[in-house]
Amino acid sequence: MPGAVDDLWPELGAPDRWLRHTARVALERQPLEDWRERASMEKDPLRRSEALLAWVRVSSADERVDVVRAVLAGETGGDEQVVLAALRVLSIALARGVDLGSDAPRVHDMLERLDGHPSEAVQRELVELRIATRAPGAVMHVLRRLDLAAGQEEQIHCLHALIRWDGAWELPARRRVIEWFRESRSFTGGHLLPKIMRRMQDDFVASLSTEERTHLAPEIALLESPAVVAPDAPAAAPRPFVKHWTLDELVPHLSQATEVRDPARARTALAAAQCLKCHRLGGGGSAVGPDLSAVRHRFDLRSIAESILEPSKVVDPKYHSTTFQLVSGRVVTGRSAQVSSGEIVVELDALRGTTERIARSEIEASHPSPVSPMPQGLLDTLTLEEVLDLLAAVRAGAVPADK
Repeated sequence: MPGAVDDLWPELGAPDRWLRHTARVALERQPLEDWRERASMEKDPLRRSEALLAWVRVSSADERVDVVRAVLAGETGGDEQVVLAALRVLSIALARGVDLGSDAPRVHDMLERLDGHPSEAVQRELVELRIATRAPGAVMHVLRRLDLAAGQEEQIHCLHALIRWDGAWELPARRRVIEWFRESRSFTGGHLLPKIMRRMQDDFVASLSTEERTHLAPEIALLESPAVVAPDAPAAAPRPFVKHWTLDELVPHLSQATEVRDPARARTALAAAQCLKCHRLGGGGSAVGPDLSAVRHRFDLRSIAESILEPSKVVDPKYHSTTFQLVSGRVVTGRSAQVSSGEIVVELDALRGTTERIARSEIEASHPSPVSPMPQGLLDTLTLEEVLDLLAAVRAGAVPADK
């Protein structure tokens, strides 16, 4: 379409990521000869990186190295979206078989310059690219990242990258990975997680040389020993009941919850209400329930408060519980955590992780429960100030740090 490239080009730098994505996909459908040179000459970092991402996706095998060189010739700066797009250009080029050849040292220099970038998403891409490009010191870099990882998802990502490393290993690094596999037996997740972890462990052990197996025999043997279950941490002292908050009582005060006033108080409130046991908030929490990191884009403060105070008023279908009427007359309500031909494992309480196995032959009837798995009364032990700081933290989409 005449003029299409000119119409699309400004939107490659749009603040809205979905508008950028739409513009890039539309650009990919235009003849490459109409915009290839423009992509390599673009001065705006965000438009340039999006245009190069489009180019690498439609480029021929012969010109992928030219796209890599265009990335290396540009300035990424520190903007997360610009850096991510540039790194993804490299990832796609490598996945499609580009030979970096003499450009590999320049790629490695770029990865090194970005090593201190604060974005978790950037760090994940760097882990992948260090391994894929066989960067000097890649194993030690990823192991350091592993030791600094805040959650099990990030740790698993690091290990998944490490087991694909086909370069040289040093024995201490091999030993550290084996130690991690022992530590990871305390990870929690779906019923497939232990199987996936075991497969990763088997792949790693299979990659050891005969000499490495001999040196690491005691550590390998420990992988097959029973896991040591740590005793439960002492329960926190119960908080006194403050009041059963209602939406009408909180609405007049919501104007004070536009930002967190006391980060420590907000963290205390999030812990007391057990928010992070089921929800992710920024980089922390659990994935049992909906991710709250971007909830501000869909709900205002009133709606956020209402969803906490009246969790069963609106329940996302993905998180509906099921009520099972058993032949014995007993009723069991919970989320179906595991389903097989013979039985269903029902999660009764996401906060405590309690489950019950029910034989299918014992189920007389089942139907969706109108009751949310999220319990009511989570704010009842909080003061007004704590409630407001909790709402502000959820609206901000992150666990607040000290100012």
